[in-house]
Amino acid sequence: MSNRIERLLILVLVLGAFWLRAFRLDVQSIWSDEGLSLFRASQDLAEIPGLSAAGIHPPFYELLLHFWEILVGRTEFSARFLSVFFGVLAVAAFYQLGRSLISRWGTILAVLVATVAPFLVYYSQETRMYAPALFFSMVSVVAAIRWLRGPRSWIWLACYIAAMAAAVYSHYYAWLITAFLNIFLLLRFWSQRRAGMAQL
Repeated sequence: MSNRIERLLILVLVLGAFWLRAFRLDVQSIWSDEGLSLFRASQDLAEIPGLSAAGIHPPFYELLLHFWEILVGRTEFSARFLSVFFGVLAVAAFYQLGRSLISRWGTILAVLVATVAPFLVYYSQETRMYAPALFFSMVSVVAAIRWLRGPRSWIWLACYIAAMAAAVYSHYYAWLITAFLNIFLLLRFWSQRRAGMAQL
């Protein structure tokens, strides 16, 4: 399969992911947890972190939603569209991660699953932090792999740190991904150092 066909397939899948996530986005009314996110996002910036901490979640999503509503206004559709945006970006991140780890056809299959998975579609239509947390977590993994396999560019390292911080300040469970990823990086450095010392 040529690179052109691969890019075309991925474009079709990403557009399909957007359609599935945007379809009937405002058909259901805002429910309680979404209402809490909207309430917190509508407050002054200085108050949002405290309100989010009281609600047992980090404040980053509500801060993003605060500026998003200033930009596009507040309706059921516009509020949920922020999650649609990150949900579609997460599908694109699946492609980048797949191309770093598995075969071309395996990557396309993974992107197809991410595109149509009901779980991912559902949480990409909710005014909550789940879609952004997934996207930031995916970016942190992709950046870590690119940094390990490349010339150790500071750009990928900065991207890894920024995405990791955004993920953990979006959802506390992202700390689990961060912990395992950092353990992996430490083990990789340790094995490389031992291999280097063995060659001396």
